[in-house]
Amino acid sequence: MPPYKKYEEIASRTELKRLYELAVKEAEAARSSVSHERILIQQMSAEKRGLKQDLKKEQSKLIVLSKEKKSADEQKKSAGWNGAAVISVALLYQAWRIVGFPGGYKWEDWWEHEACFGAITFFMTILYSQLHKVWNKY
Repeated sequence: MPPYKKYEEIASRTELKRLYELAVKEAEAARSSVSHERILIQQMSAEKRGLKQDLKKEQSKLIVLSKEKKSADEQKKSAGWNGAAVISVALLYQAWRIVGFPGGYKWEDWWEHEACFGAITFFMTILYSQLHKVWNKY
């Protein structure tokens, strides 16, 4: 882009016409450049929106996978605590059969009822889960 002359410095009408045509071409090139840049910006904006949507979808998949993994881990822990509780209660009952049930043998039917066995197992499961929390805190 050549430096523009002041109006007073233009010597003839021919030079004025030449400079005018040059200025018109530069203005058209500038308009064309701006138009191309706007189209490019629109395309980039659309691509950015698409990428944001893709990112959001992938993050939701990641969250679902993380929740599934956490759920599976919790299920394994729960199975472990429950298994340990059942084994402990079974050993406890075997020991009671040898040394006697709390309250004497007349309470044997009460202690061997499914509801009592289930309640003791439930509380042992809670006990083991709480012990797990305490031991894994440190």
